Amino acid sequence: SRQGLESALESCKNELSTTSGELERTSNAYADLQEIYSASEEKISHLTATSEDANANLEDTCAKLIKLATIYQSKESEMDKYKAELRSAVNTANRHADTAIQKYEYAKQKNQSLSKKFEEMSKELKDIKAHRAGVQRMRKNAPVAYLNQLHNDPRIKEKKQSRRNHAGKENVRR
Repeated sequence: SRQGLESALESCKNELSTTSGELERTSNAYADLQEIYSASEEKISHLTATSEDANANLEDTCAKLIKLATIYQSKESEMDKYKAELRSAVNTANRHADTAIQKYEYAKQKNQSLSKKFEEMSKELKDIKAHRAGVQRMRKNAPVAYLNQLHNDPRIKEKKQSRRNHAGKENVRR
């Protein structure tokens, strides 16, 4: 029985030695897993902090984008207002230009008409001066012929006739 006990003891020692080895391997594996777990925890903590920073940055960026969109809309409406004012100013300027062109055309026609009248009056004035010069010569050189011509001159008759037409009603001959 002693041998049975020794063999059982030996068997228990072997089993204890195997179990001890397994326990040591398991303990080492546990330590390795514990290190991996700690490293993973650190990574998770770091990623969580990074995610929180990214979320904060995203919120800031969204706030900035909203602000920019608001500014863009106000500038856009301001630009539309300036365009409308510019169109109005251009339309007004065009109307003023059209009016000025019409006035210019009217003045040009009036100038042509007056220039034509001026030429006619200048010609008539030259004729009158020539006639007077002729009358003066005739008065000096041939006074009797001058008097006869006065009675026959159609211009003098026209003047007498127009004087009669412009006389007051109490002076009119009937």
